[in-house]
Amino acid sequence: MRHTFEFQDDGDAIGLALWSEVLAAEPEWDSHVVVRVTHNDAQKMIARLLLLCGRSDGTGCDFCHDPDPRWSLSIDTDVPPDLADDPRVQFVWSDGGRWKACGLCAAYVEQGSVPALVNRTVGAEQAANHPVALTRQGRADLCLIYAEQYGALLAYPFVKQPLSEADR
Repeated sequence: MRHTFEFQDDGDAIGLALWSEVLAAEPEWDSHVVVRVTHNDAQKMIARLLLLCGRSDGTGCDFCHDPDPRWSLSIDTDVPPDLADDPRVQFVWSDGGRWKACGLCAAYVEQGSVPALVNRTVGAEQAANHPVALTRQGRADLCLIYAEQYGALLAYPFVKQPLSEADR
């Protein structure tokens, strides 16, 4: 049996197609399944997969995955409640608007430095040998995704507090 997986972009959505077919000398049988996903949903899926790949246990810095986060960053409570519904932010929305951060990432958040935070995150993924981060195109894609996400997040004020041992 041979399985073929392909992406079909028709402009309005992306089709994820799985073709299965029986090879010679086997009983005749085949199937073809197509799932259509909007571009917005595809971006969500990509970003969620990247997030899952980058955080194996969820105990490190939520930006660069440093194993020793020191700060808790939370979005000010006066932020409009629809922020969690912002598609750019849903992928990185962690614990209701709270993030763990190492010293350097916390400083970048305080400075509002999206490029520095993106470079740190992508560099950490590259150093960890995440497959997407090992190619030039993959790094470029990651930079675009994280820049959009972090840009949306850093548009809101954060409250920075020391992370307690219990929260690490």
